[in-house]
Amino acid sequence: VGSCPAKKRANVADKAHALLEAAKGTDLEGPVYCAMTLGLRLAEVCGMMPTDIDLAKGVLTISRQRKESGVKDRLKSKAEASTRVIGVPESILKRLLSYHRPGSIFLFTRDDGSPVSYHWLSRQVSILGKVHGVTFHDMRSAAISVLVDAGVDDYTIMDITGHTTLSMIRAYRDSREARTKAALEKVDG
Repeated sequence: VGSCPAKKRANVADKAHALLEAAKGTDLEGPVYCAMTLGLRLAEVCGMMPTDIDLAKGVLTISRQRKESGVKDRLKSKAEASTRVIGVPESILKRLLSYHRPGSIFLFTRDDGSPVSYHWLSRQVSILGKVHGVTFHDMRSAAISVLVDAGVDDYTIMDITGHTTLSMIRAYRDSREARTKAALEKVDG
């Protein structure tokens, strides 16, 4: 993040929304929505299961990652210390559940019933993202930028996204301050 220019981060949320709009009605929509709303990592999105969502409690548990190694699919549980339980509004949880196809153990699947894989998702976002100028990681950045712009404190953002250092979050906050200063300098001119 630190090496990304503030200008790129300034409009990453708009680009992520354009990508989501382009993905509507496809197998890509759910994972894109999830990443740009909650700032989850690609392997976390691929490892999500409907059982991770507890509507009654209003929480989402991120406790595993799924990534391929060669031709093998690996489901890897996160260490207990890195498991996140995130309070999420019911509307978002219900939307996430709406993407689940009965019979699959994973939350996001393709039309053929196979789970959305790390490489497939990465490749699809890369193809569609080229048109919109956004990568999968940019969707994570979009979520963080929206949270920063909404005035959410750094520690809460870290809880949601799983960042372990304040320096990553502060890079977004610093870019926001630079954007607002540049905008006001134009007005003052």
